[in-house]
Amino acid sequence: MEIQLNLKKNNDFLIFRSKEIHGILGNQESQKEQMIQAFLCPSKEQAEVFIDGNKVDKANIFLERKIGISHKDPRPFFLFPTVREEFLYTLFTYSYKDKEKRMKDSLKIVGLNEEYLTKKIKELTFFEIKKVEMAKLLLTNPKILILEEPCFSFDPEEQKNMIFLLKKIKRQYQKMILIFSCDTNFLLQISDVLTLYQNKVLFYSKKEEFMKQIPLLKKYHLSIPPTMNFSYQVFMDKKVKLGYRLEVNDLIKDIYRNLTI
Repeated sequence: MEIQLNLKKNNDFLIFRSKEIHGILGNQESQKEQMIQAFLCPSKEQAEVFIDGNKVDKANIFLERKIGISHKDPRPFFLFPTVREEFLYTLFTYSYKDKEKRMKDSLKIVGLNEEYLTKKIKELTFFEIKKVEMAKLLLTNPKILILEEPCFSFDPEEQKNMIFLLKKIKRQYQKMILIFSCDTNFLLQISDVLTLYQNKVLFYSKKEEFMKQIPLLKKYHLSIPPTMNFSYQVFMDKKVKLGYRLEVNDLIKDIYRNLTI
């Protein structure tokens, strides 16, 4: 599967291909919302979305059902008090035979048990709400997941849990996952391909090449993982090329290989 997003404002376009996690990095909320809105409700004036050459619009229900969108804060988008009611509403127009089993299976995929069906949304933690939202998306088996800041306000352990879940969903269920975030470190941990977007497409590459774009990240005041920044400063100060690593242990190995202490 291939998605092409045409952005009319700057005559830019992005292409996303299946079975990969695509990270879109930017530090302006309005830009992320604009791009996500293009998937939700594409307009001729702002953007066009094509899936395998087929244009997505409000009249094309079949294509719409291929897309599931997760919001930075999903709480305003829950319409019913309990998880079961919310899930049943999501499945209302679908003809699945055993909806009860489908709801339980979706919860199981994200690491929640079936008891969550009876829980009230307002009594869940934010982390639980994000996982319930993910289960809700999986109910209808979309081929494409579009996620806005999926680890917003998470602690390190919760972020680790979500990274594991998203990689599992990509691997086991062959999903295309698009992640919009301003967190460089998170996107580098999870993405196969990254795009730097600041009013226009500035850079698009596999993760390994993207990790070398420190000057661009600095120019646009985007966060830089400490290990990568260290390698960059060593190169600028001593002209020694260390690898751009995310893990401290990997960086230490590079230091021993390249620097005389």
